[in-house]
Amino acid sequence: MLLGSHPGEDRDAMKIRPDDGYLIAGDEVDLVTTCDGFDYVRFHGPKRVSTGWVDGKRIKTTGAERSVLPPGAAMLCKAAQDTMNNGTPLASPAMTNADDKLLAKTGLEAGANGSPTQIAHVVVDGRPLVVSVVDSGGTSHDTEVYVLSNDLKSRLSPPDRDDRDAENAGADAWGFGVSEDVVMVLGRPMVRSWEGGGTNGAYLSVIDRNGDIIPTCEMHGQSMNQRKIVSSTNDRVCHAFLDDRLNTLAMHQATQGESLALNLPPQNYIKEPIKLHPDDTKGTTLHFHNNERASEVQYSLESAGYVDLDNSGNVQHVGLVSFADDESTAGDGTYSDAELFPVYFNKQGVADLSSDANQKLIQLLPHNMQTAKIVSMDGVTYLELTSDTVPEDSGQIWKITPHGADQVCGLQLWHTVELVRPIVH
Repeated sequence: MLLGSHPGEDRDAMKIRPDDGYLIAGDEVDLVTTCDGFDYVRFHGPKRVSTGWVDGKRIKTTGAERSVLPPGAAMLCKAAQDTMNNGTPLASPAMTNADDKLLAKTGLEAGANGSPTQIAHVVVDGRPLVVSVVDSGGTSHDTEVYVLSNDLKSRLSPPDRDDRDAENAGADAWGFGVSEDVVMVLGRPMVRSWEGGGTNGAYLSVIDRNGDIIPTCEMHGQSMNQRKIVSSTNDRVCHAFLDDRLNTLAMHQATQGESLALNLPPQNYIKEPIKLHPDDTKGTTLHFHNNERASEVQYSLESAGYVDLDNSGNVQHVGLVSFADDESTAGDGTYSDAELFPVYFNKQGVADLSSDANQKLIQLLPHNMQTAKIVSMDGVTYLELTSDTVPEDSGQIWKITPHGADQVCGLQLWHTVELVRPIVH
């Protein structure tokens, strides 16, 4: 009999239900790990995979470590890569909602705050199977794929399916788990998994005819240069941007007498004590706690200078400010907001972010841009913004006037290609 937990575990662990698997003399198994005289093994039976702990004295090692990639792994990975890079998402089998009562015998049910469990009928190497996607979680949801018998009466996915998901192998400080769905590659169902709280690539795992889920491909995006104009009201300026021919106007780091203020902060902003942020005494950085998002807000004066920012014909004392609202402890902790924008200083050298003129600029300009420069061409001043997060609009040129701000150029500076490779064990 294969044990559901190591005999040395505590009583709660010992309650883990074994999968009713057993071994007889001569059975070949995969040796996964060893601990205190016991071996954790996987036995590939004719209809399903059984896993569990067995007395190490019963196991004899007969070969060196071998690859556990399924046959055709390289071909499957390349097919997935070609599909996605042709602009087509990986197809999914037709999914339908399942009544939890039908799945009761398998021990599967959606979480109290989860969407209904979905199932699809598939055929793997001539054997009809059912793949199910089970949703659970609170603010942050996880989805997990399990393989069932075609009559929905038994679960075929082995007990160690969670440990075999390649996404679970990495450190996850927040412990959000993973998200999984089912996709089709070359007519074969595969499990796609990715980190539930982030976007650090994904994995593809083959589903075999016994319901085992075998990690196969790792996927991640790679940024490639692709400089092109997406929208334009002045092609001359947009082409100059792409050719790096716009004239960058001189700015300097903030000096004595140049500072930030937010005299009318939002109601949900609480000013943090200077003792927590000694740099605030310089007047170029402001820190707040955002009570609504349980997050930390920071405004920083990045540079200052004298330019005709609004194209009025008059040189003005202006600065460039970065804004970040992140490190949230509310919900799933993924909330964040960022922005870069110009500001006007008053005669005392203070840029009050809550002044009418500065609020007007802040509201007009886009969020989530990483760099900002004040540039000029043919005697006209522009604001250049770039981003490394949204390829379709990663470069923007804005013209500020006394009446507002207008986008002159929308540019794509890069695009992402998917690299899908067999997992290196």
